Amino acid sequence: MHKLVTGALVALVVLGACTSSPSIPSPTFLPSQPVSSPPSSPAGDPPPTPVPSATPSHPGPTPSVSPVPTKGRPSAKPDPTFTIDEQYLLAGIRRGAANDCTPIRTGLPAGATGGVECRSDDPAVARMGFYVFDGSAEMVEAYIRRMAVEGIALDSGLGCDEGDSERVYIPAESDYRAGCFINAEGYANFRVTIPDRVYAAILGRSADMAALDRFVWLDSADVPSLPTLWADPGW
Repeated sequence: MHKLVTGALVALVVLGACTSSPSIPSPTFLPSQPVSSPPSSPAGDPPPTPVPSATPSHPGPTPSVSPVPTKGRPSAKPDPTFTIDEQYLLAGIRRGAANDCTPIRTGLPAGATGGVECRSDDPAVARMGFYVFDGSAEMVEAYIRRMAVEGIALDSGLGCDEGDSERVYIPAESDYRAGCFINAEGYANFRVTIPDRVYAAILGRSADMAALDRFVWLDSADVPSLPTLWADPGW
């Protein structure tokens, strides 16, 4: 009996070995470490940023578009519209300065009905101001008042290339006046009346008054000379 049981067990083991299939190994080895990201470009630049979808799933509010400033006149000014008097001044400015001018509505010389202040490309000049009056008397009065404030005596010199000065630049014409001085901040100033009703003021970038003098009369072919900063537009 014992031999029969032992034989049966042996037969079962042999039968199982013959009928079972061998295990099949995996064809690919997968490493436990994650695969590294793609390398940067040869130039060392980072990979390109993914382009977002043209239509986001939750679009936000449409951003407002700021207006593009117009060349010449700054868009930040509270009132960029020039009055008739200001347009008159702009039309008479020479040397291409009128494309960068600002209307002046406060702090005008007493009696002025309009004013503009402009940038200049001349390296000696910081700003230019042009002010219009109802007539020659008001213009000259405003000019003389400023000379008095600066302590400049009338008819005190022949030209600004020699220092503080004031004079009539057309003989026997008391309305044609020009003066210059160094202001409290140390900058040269030149003031000139252009009859019959425009008064111009030029602020320098330094104390060089001779440079402003040359600027005011630049290319003047008249004898005696007339300022070439501004001319009546003939309105």
